[in-house]
Amino acid sequence: MAKQVEKLVKLQIPAGKATPAPPVGP
Repeated sequence: MAKQVEKLVKLQIPAGKATPAPPVGP
């Protein structure tokens, strides 16, 4: 479960930098 969250965070970080809107978090 923790590894899954870590993977999502790693995907959201570059996505957040690429888009003006911040990624939706928990």
